[in-house]
Amino acid sequence: MNIRPLRPDQKDRKPTRWSYQDSSENFVGWVNSLGIEKTLLGQALLFLDQKIQLKRGLLLLIYFIGISFFISWELDRSFSGYKEGDLAVSDLRSPMTLSVIDEEQTALRKRQAEESIPPLYDYDVGSVDRIIADFRQTMRRFRSKAGDLSDFQDALGRPQIPRSAFLWLQENGFRTSIEAAVVRNLEKWQGLRILEDYPSGRSGRLIARLLEDGGRGEEFLVDVSSVVSVSEVRRQLDHELIKGPLSKVRDLVHLREFVKSLVIANFSLNKHETEERRRLAREGVEEARIQVRKGQVIVRQGAPLGKTHLLILDELAHRQVSKKKDFVSLMTAFFLFVIVICFFVLADKLSGGLDLERRDFISLGITLFLVIAMAKVAVFLGQSVFVARFPQIHSLTYFYLAPLASGAMIIGLTAPRIGVLWLYSMVSSLALGLIIDRSLSVAIVAMAANLMGGRWVQGCSRRSDFYVAGIKTGLISSAMILLSQLMVQEEAVSGAALAFLVGAGFFGGLFSSLLTLILIPLWESVFVYTTDVRLLELSNLNHPLLKDMIVKAPGTYHHSLVVGNMCEAAAESIGANPLLAKVCAYYHDIGKTPHAQYFIENQRPGENRHDQLSPAMSKTILVAHVKDGVELAHKYKLGGPIIDVIEQHHGTTLISFFYHKAKEFEDSEMHEFSENEFRYPGPRPQTREAALCMLADSIEAAARTLDEPTPARLQNIVRTIVQRKFQDGQLDECRLTLRDLSQVEEAFSRILMGIYHQRIDYPTATPSGSKKAQNGNPQ
Repeated sequence: MNIRPLRPDQKDRKPTRWSYQDSSENFVGWVNSLGIEKTLLGQALLFLDQKIQLKRGLLLLIYFIGISFFISWELDRSFSGYKEGDLAVSDLRSPMTLSVIDEEQTALRKRQAEESIPPLYDYDVGSVDRIIADFRQTMRRFRSKAGDLSDFQDALGRPQIPRSAFLWLQENGFRTSIEAAVVRNLEKWQGLRILEDYPSGRSGRLIARLLEDGGRGEEFLVDVSSVVSVSEVRRQLDHELIKGPLSKVRDLVHLREFVKSLVIANFSLNKHETEERRRLAREGVEEARIQVRKGQVIVRQGAPLGKTHLLILDELAHRQVSKKKDFVSLMTAFFLFVIVICFFVLADKLSGGLDLERRDFISLGITLFLVIAMAKVAVFLGQSVFVARFPQIHSLTYFYLAPLASGAMIIGLTAPRIGVLWLYSMVSSLALGLIIDRSLSVAIVAMAANLMGGRWVQGCSRRSDFYVAGIKTGLISSAMILLSQLMVQEEAVSGAALAFLVGAGFFGGLFSSLLTLILIPLWESVFVYTTDVRLLELSNLNHPLLKDMIVKAPGTYHHSLVVGNMCEAAAESIGANPLLAKVCAYYHDIGKTPHAQYFIENQRPGENRHDQLSPAMSKTILVAHVKDGVELAHKYKLGGPIIDVIEQHHGTTLISFFYHKAKEFEDSEMHEFSENEFRYPGPRPQTREAALCMLADSIEAAARTLDEPTPARLQNIVRTIVQRKFQDGQLDECRLTLRDLSQVEEAFSRILMGIYHQRIDYPTATPSGSKKAQNGNPQ
């Protein structure tokens, strides 16, 4: 590493803080130089961010998109990747009841149904009579009036009449003898069923439908063997021609040729209607299905896989993969996003919002992700792993056995607000229902367990309280599972399977409380939450801050313990959090420890360091204990609620002693002191616990100054200080009512009278035998 030497003009220059330039400022300057905020798009985005918190909403939408794809992602891949002939590595059981369509068998059935429909032929019984009548009329016409071949063909309606036959008739003058011979030959095949050509094969049946007077008559089956073709009839004419009066060979040749041209089929295939009937037959065939029950063995370990096995496995894999559709995932994300946004808007209108910090959003997101991950693992185990070993147990048993209510319990401890718990319970319940094939009953069970579990862990002050909350949550889950199975009936289950489901719901609630006990210290450490569990730890008097206080500031330590008892009793009387109030009181004066001798409770009689200080300096030292306390609280990670109480327990109270002392010695020409200069910086108490700590702190300090703390004097001092704080506006920003203040006064008086109770004067014997009163406790 090369070090550049200093220039001569730099050797004597002292380093200054102004020589440092933050690189982040350069980046900010570069962004500002782009002028994006001045464009229409930049102004629109800025407006939306200010009005509806656009950035937070986009992050929320992105999160739900990720969650939705995670919900759709399948862990189980045991039904894919097989080929025909592969050996099963283990028993493959179906995780669900399904009906698989056998495409090959269905196609075979449809083909058989189609082939079972005979072809439909229209049977024109009067076709020969019409030909004979047309022939007679045409012969009469041409005997009386000449015409050419085309006229003859048009008259007969037979364009296939050969020219040679027509010339032969014309040469013979269309004689009646020729007419008679032709008619006799036509009448010979009048009763035959003639078709143009045979259908495929010379066996089987066909449907004949009579055509009468242009209409459709009855239908009947006809054997193909009883039908002849046009070509067969024409071949018969070669051997069975009725000659009539004709004897010349030439006449017979032309007669045979002319009669053959008049032979037509009276059986004509109705192709359209045949196809329509066969189509209806195909559509009427039911699909061939392979019925597979839940838990049924598809193929045993080591057995080769056939076409039927692959068909079932492909259907199972398709059902799993079908959940991964992008459109469904995006719609799920949008659905959850809209629900959350609507909940936020509703909460803002009804109760002024949920008051969530960034850490709360992160905690909610991580908790929801972990719960969904546990649910996915439980589904995988239930449908792929344990189903082969315990086929009699319903796959949902493992789902309900998972500690899925632990997420709501963590939220109930870290963000103990009913709106936040409702929000989490709604979203997580919908997500869990989507995992189990969009099951409504699963969502309802999860909703009940989340709400009750999250509510019952609030205020847990002992480890046993968590077990009780877990048992209650398990009982609620069991009851909801039983009701859902009896009422919804999404899938029929046996009595034994139902018992396993109900039992799984109970143990799932109990496991949720156990998992919460394990995870809550991690949440407290990572997100700096102060839960009741954390408060229990902080209430231990062996905490380093309290041990340091008892050594350096014993008077403050004793004062804090008394204030803690007073706050706990008062909090219980008005329904506040007594544990939080007591712990906050223990630590509210930790800022006095570094300069303990400047506070009267730690000074020896006749020693007061403020005698050598100006009132302004004394005020500064007193005010500094709040700042010092906040710094110590941050250093030891006491948590937000305790830090708030340390900062607020004096509010903006006037330090009256030093204020009046300063007024006595002030020089109005140089400086005139105001009350604001001798007030604590605040803020005023924002919570009931902070207000109780302020009142108890002042009342305990005032009670300590009483020479004869009688019950009347104690009650009077309690009432006076409470009224003074109230009139000074110190209680304006907390939620204490007048009724609460009355109950607080009563609780404070009771605790103080217990501490400063009167003692009995016990007589003691003097050496001279006389008796002398001695104040003290009995030995």
